[in-house]
Parts: sequence; C-alpha cells; structure tokens
Amino acid sequence: MYISHYKKSFRNTTVFNNPCSLYNGVLVIWDDDFDDRIFDFIDSLSEPVRKMLLACSERKGMLELIWKRNTLIPSELAEGQCIDVATDVWYIEASVYEE
Repeated sequence: MYISHYKKSFRNTTVFNNPCSLYNGVLVIWDDDFDDRIFDFIDSLSEPVRKMLLACSERKGMLELIWKRNTLIPSELAEGQCIDVATDVWYIEASVYEE
C-alpha cells in the first residue's frame, strides 16, 4: 500500500507529513500528539467493518476515514457523524472511498 495513492482522498490536510502505522490491518496516520485512542476506535469496529477500512487519522478530535472501494460506508461512520471514543467524542470530518 502506497500512501501517495490515498493522498487525494484526504481533503486539504497535511496528515501525510506525519508517520504512519499499521494496526489490525488499518493504516493509522499520526498527527503531532500521537493520540493512541485511535486504537480504541479501531478495536471498537466489528471485524467486517474493520476489513473495509483502509486508513484513518485523528486530529484535534476529528476523524478522517478511507474505505475500500465497492463497500458500503456504515451510516454511523459517515461524514458529519460523531462517535464516542474512550472518554471523548470525535467528529467524522471525512469518510470517503479510496480513489
């Protein structure tokens, strides 16, 4: 998987200047504070949903998600939704398909 392939999927962000990790089959793009609650988010997903998610990034309480093409984005993880993660609420700023 090449990060440059997904760069266009994140709108007007700079997350690709940051390090990345692979966790449970999901590419995690880190911001400057390395909020490891992103692991709680990934762990909270059912296995079928997690298998559809290619990449995610959290920045200042906002999530950006990239999904495999030809899958259905779960409505609770659609753009504009809010989700509980650990002791916080994160806003889903982007939830898009790979290009």
